[in-house]
Amino acid sequence: MFGMRRSLLVCLVLSSAAGVVAVWAASGTAVQNVDPATLHPERSIVYFDWDGSRQHAAAIQETAQYQALVTSGLIDYGSRLARQSLQAALSQMQRRGGPNQGQVRQAEDMLQHAKFILEHGMSLSVSDGPADSVPMPLVTLVVHGAASSEDVVAELLRMIEPRLQLQNRTIEGRDVTSVFIPNTPGFEAAWFTEGQHLVIAVGPTAAQQVIRIAEAKAPNLTASERWKKYRQDEEADFEIASVGWFDFGALLNRFGAIPLPIPDVAKSPTANDFAEALGIQNLQGAAMQFGYRGKACVSKGYVEAPGERSGLLSLIDQEPFSLEDLPALPARTTTFVAFSMDLAKGWDTTLDAIQRTLKLLPPEAGEQFDQALAMLPQALGIDLRDDLFAHIGNLHCLYGDPAGGPFGMGFGVISSVRDAEQLRTSVDTLVARLEEQLQQMRTPVPIQVQRTEVSGRTLLSVPAGMFGPTIAIDKQWMSKGLYPQTVKSFLMRQDGKLPHWEPTAEHREALAEMPQKFTSISIDDPRGTLEGFYGLLPMANSMIHTMVPGSPQADAVSMADLPSQELVAAPLFPNVSIGVPDDSGLVSHTRQSLPVMPMPTAQSGLAVPILVALLLPAVQQAREAARRTQSKNNMKQLGLAMHNYHDVYGHFPIGTVADTNLKPEQRLSFLFSVLPFVEQAALYNALSGTSKLAWDDAQNEQMTSVAIPTFVHPSVVPAIPNATSYVGMAGIGEDAAELPVRHERAGIFGYNRKTRMRDITDGTSNTIMMTEANDTDIPWAAGGKTLKSLTQQPYINGPDGIGGPSPGGCHVLMADGSVRFVSENIDPQMMEALSAMADGKVVRGF
Repeated sequence: MFGMRRSLLVCLVLSSAAGVVAVWAASGTAVQNVDPATLHPERSIVYFDWDGSRQHAAAIQETAQYQALVTSGLIDYGSRLARQSLQAALSQMQRRGGPNQGQVRQAEDMLQHAKFILEHGMSLSVSDGPADSVPMPLVTLVVHGAASSEDVVAELLRMIEPRLQLQNRTIEGRDVTSVFIPNTPGFEAAWFTEGQHLVIAVGPTAAQQVIRIAEAKAPNLTASERWKKYRQDEEADFEIASVGWFDFGALLNRFGAIPLPIPDVAKSPTANDFAEALGIQNLQGAAMQFGYRGKACVSKGYVEAPGERSGLLSLIDQEPFSLEDLPALPARTTTFVAFSMDLAKGWDTTLDAIQRTLKLLPPEAGEQFDQALAMLPQALGIDLRDDLFAHIGNLHCLYGDPAGGPFGMGFGVISSVRDAEQLRTSVDTLVARLEEQLQQMRTPVPIQVQRTEVSGRTLLSVPAGMFGPTIAIDKQWMSKGLYPQTVKSFLMRQDGKLPHWEPTAEHREALAEMPQKFTSISIDDPRGTLEGFYGLLPMANSMIHTMVPGSPQADAVSMADLPSQELVAAPLFPNVSIGVPDDSGLVSHTRQSLPVMPMPTAQSGLAVPILVALLLPAVQQAREAARRTQSKNNMKQLGLAMHNYHDVYGHFPIGTVADTNLKPEQRLSFLFSVLPFVEQAALYNALSGTSKLAWDDAQNEQMTSVAIPTFVHPSVVPAIPNATSYVGMAGIGEDAAELPVRHERAGIFGYNRKTRMRDITDGTSNTIMMTEANDTDIPWAAGGKTLKSLTQQPYINGPDGIGGPSPGGCHVLMADGSVRFVSENIDPQMMEALSAMADGKVVRGF
């Protein structure tokens, strides 16, 4: 039997082998010229391809990127320096018993393989089978031009798992090698050659599925509408080298009606229900095109959402703007992102989507979110929607300010303003609350909000360590920065006292090829980034020569070999990207000379983080509610196991496995006794023969180290793999586990206590049997540690270790098998009455 991890590794290697297979295609050999697209299924839910640089060599050589990196000699210098660094590092590792020469050659070969992929290309698809048949998952990887490397796949797999049994068979005249993937429902990984290509397929009957496509017995990708739209785009004004897409609509159409396994809901919701709640039911998918036009690298991105857009998709539709609408940015800025977003609309839409989604989850999720939402106005002193977002305009801009921070790393955010007076009032209230919080923190050095008047505006700054967050509001704009200088400079630019950014001829050249109105724009100049790190290259070179013992010297790369920065930067120009909504969804247009600074480049790329920030509390609440529900279910299973044990043996499990020769903390715990009743009979049988030995005895160690998911709260990250989050209630007092069964302070579990149902005279619905525990290092098999008693207040989330990760309290398992949530603020006397099983005290609602 292979482990699950190894099985997943095999799948991963096979589905992404393009990066590691040896791909030395035999030259001069006549092979059938096969279009790689004809080897992928028509219904490709996910697809990506790259033609390879050889196919577009002429176009690539015209680009500024090629001139800056290749013609200048920078790539050659960098490659030689990287090889020199690698050799020096490997030399050091070998002296310390590291990689041998064979492993070094393998590492060098992988670099060559990656180079081959860049030059020759690859294509990858994921399909769920024909639309008119049962789902038949299939992953197809085609390594273009790599037919001579078929044997290398088997070699790689044997390196990972020598015990794999490879099968060789002939299908439709093709020699196919395959291996069944363990721990999967009949999945195989198969590979064969088709024309000049190496084909790797993963899925049920994977080889047969792909060969049917290759034989034209099943439709291939070239018949799909997306292929015709994006790969055969006759309207494209650039040479397309790569395309990709995700067909969300097809996936939702096929699987959307399937109920999802969500516990504690009256009716299991479907994926369609969630899509409708979020307002993404019209989302058809996403796609991209990449290629070359003259000196530029060009790409277009698509969010396909035709028809009337509601819910989150409605946030695509925002008020467009142009360059003339931008605020006064620093004259020397090289990077900024501007986008249009109605924050009040975004708040309403996002809240509605959250609340509609939470209605599909257990009631606890919605209740917790509503409670958190209701607390916000009280905590902040304002209503975020009506007092803040409603007074902020649509246009927002994030920008770099070289003069506004240390080492040229200043940063600012500007938003347009609808009602300046109302906005100032709300911000003043927020700042007042902040001052209250700072005073309550009682820091060694008091932090106070600083107020400074600048040209009739008030700057509010908060010294905070290395930063000084600052905000100012005037009639048109609200400006924020990490330092006061960023905000102060903006106000001076607004007043005409400092020069501001204006589009250059290069910017206008780029924008001339794009729509003039947009809902987002991103501009960054790679020349500025180049200046920032270029000096590090000769520094790295010098360090290799002088600080790395044993570094190569004879053919070492000289610092003087680095081409001048001016030569590298000369061909470059600013990268520009815009986002434009239309009837079909959202389209982004990008024109780049060198993609060195990954900035958000479209409204979708910038609006989503904002929405995520709004959604995050709800998502966290929903996740926490789901985890609480799972923990509740775990405890219900334990309660059922306890009652089944009682039915068989006439009493509940004894707190520790009886053995007078062992101390209680050495014995196996009561959780061992119920293993057969929580689907762990095999483990129970294996341990039974040595149950009289200590739980951590060498003979038991392997078995008691097994992790049991039912014993662990899903929100807990255990400190040990065999931990339990649930412990038995021993009663009240430090000696509770040693008390006799009839004692008034005794709980259900004791070291030697054999509790019967009739012993619980307070009533099974009024007596705690088990609780969640705060400790993350309690082995489930450890007898002494798996019992808790009440010794010090507060009893929940206090020093006794009773409690859990859920805020406000923890779950407890009652003796009748029900699970209740107990607040950490429960009356201590009530908690004591619940913990003892025969004290005669009256228990009222809790």
